[in-house]
Amino acid sequence: MGDYVWVLEQRAGHVDPSQLELVWTSPGFDHCMFDALPTLSTEKRTGFERALFSMVWENPSQRCLLELEGLRQWMPPREQGYDSLCAALDDQGGW
Repeated sequence: MGDYVWVLEQRAGHVDPSQLELVWTSPGFDHCMFDALPTLSTEKRTGFERALFSMVWENPSQRCLLELEGLRQWMPPREQGYDSLCAALDDQGGW
């Protein structure tokens, strides 16, 4: 479970942290990345990127989406930080 969701669920009273034990914390990684088939046109890809990267916190209708993702702005993807997650999936047969 992501830290952001954990904090929100505790605040909302949906979980009792005294009943759970933290057993592992992953190194930080970007939780929200988008992918597409190689056949996606450049026009559609750049249009999607333009829509995301043009969102601004000061716009209330855009802020709502940013808040849902725990963001203040969209950033270009970073693929670093996934080694431990991939190893955990390998160990659990999760692929």
